[in-house]
Amino acid sequence: MRFVALAKVLFMKILPVLLPVDKVNAVLTVEYIITELFVNVLFWDDKPLSLELPPKVTLVVRETDPGVKGNSASNVYKSATLENDLRVRVALFVNKGQKIRVDTRTGEYVEKAN
Repeated sequence: MRFVALAKVLFMKILPVLLPVDKVNAVLTVEYIITELFVNVLFWDDKPLSLELPPKVTLVVRETDPGVKGNSASNVYKSATLENDLRVRVALFVNKGQKIRVDTRTGEYVEKAN
């Protein structure tokens, strides 16, 4: 008898490949899987079929240029590298070491996190 199950999984460390899921799905999601992130995993028997991430994840900015004073026009962004090596465009006021939220569906910066 075959069955489908949905499980919530807590990842305890960063791994490049965690589950043998569909290659396209894995490529899109693995960059957001970080320590202590809960994700939903859909199983068919014992085989994982898909990962469902939360819509936003909080990540730390590892590298970014300082914002230039006077560049305060709206929608001005700069490049940043995050703790998971993802490169995104962030607001000028975001600095190295700060936490930001990233949309897992688009890969875009959403907001500064607390």
